[in-house]
Amino acid sequence: MRELFEVGKLYFVPQQPKDFAGHTDGMVRFLGNNTVIINNHSKEKLEFQSTFKIALDNTVLDYIEIPYNPYGEKAYGQANSDYINFLQLQNTVIVPTFSIKEDETSA
Repeated sequence: MRELFEVGKLYFVPQQPKDFAGHTDGMVRFLGNNTVIINNHSKEKLEFQSTFKIALDNTVLDYIEIPYNPYGEKAYGQANSDYINFLQLQNTVIVPTFSIKEDETSA
């Protein structure tokens, strides 16, 4: 896979429960060369939390955990409270808001 993607390093993380597409972009995102942003998965099953943290620890990357709370949504496929869908412009990060209490935590 490294040859196919033409990269030096390739990291694997477990699929998030209920994510029908298996996208990592809703779970983890690079902020710099050695730092990633991750969602706070404290409301997920312990097995997933553990597996995800082990995968992150194996990367030797630093990570910053941000709020994440899609659990009250009527349809799990919505991206409400998925702050990891931010826009990064050099030294500026623009984070979406959703008119929920987690908005204050992410500011």
